[in-house]
Amino acid sequence: MSYTEAIEQLDRGDYDSAPQAGRDLIWQVREGVKKRYFKPTDSHTLILYRWAVADMFYTEQETRTAHMNVTTVMWGLFILVSMAVWLSTV
Repeated sequence: MSYTEAIEQLDRGDYDSAPQAGRDLIWQVREGVKKRYFKPTDSHTLILYRWAVADMFYTEQETRTAHMNVTTVMWGLFILVSMAVWLSTV
């Protein structure tokens, strides 16, 4: 799968029911950008941020109802911070 296809799958909601797989996909895209295999457009970047923020919100809501553990929340925050750092270098 190409980087663009991966981002389109996130945008379509293909990973909404499998958040860990979505987080892993974002991580892989981030690694591809870091290694200069892929340069995301502004639209791609917005989709990645939107998905990460929506995932963090969803995870926070589940945490409030005690269905998720703190590790998941910290992972979401780590992804968001990593993306911000990555964007500052692109």
